[in-house]
Amino acid sequence: MSKYMNPIKAVSINFDNEPLLTIHCDGRVTTSDRLKPTETAVLALDQIKTQWMKDAQATKIRELQDQIERLEDWKESALAVEREWNANAIATMLGGKLGESQREVIQREVPKLLERIKRLEEAGDALANNHNPFTFIDWHKAKEAKP
Repeated sequence: MSKYMNPIKAVSINFDNEPLLTIHCDGRVTTSDRLKPTETAVLALDQIKTQWMKDAQATKIRELQDQIERLEDWKESALAVEREWNANAIATMLGGKLGESQREVIQREVPKLLERIKRLEEAGDALANNHNPFTFIDWHKAKEAKP
């Protein structure tokens, strides 16, 4: 056996700082002389449950701490996105009124703007198709240059 290995001679479950139940490496089990076997069994089981619950609770606490950390990271990334743009300025440009929800204004007006862009492109295509080569070239350059 390696000098770094500590051989286990016995495993004990203690109660009030005295061995309640001891399992020896040769397989023998000894119990406290001051308790009846049924009392020893009840106390030993209670000690095992208590220790298991501590481990289970510690595991649950770690899981909850990890979940809180993930939620805090998500919140910070969401707030960073919010800081990157000024919803109030955009809603005002879109005609939002004082007291009106900025998000509702943006959600209502942006589709209208996209539809208007589509109609303008269609009108530009129709004008470009009037067989004037300069209009056609200028229109396609303008379409390609849009942001």
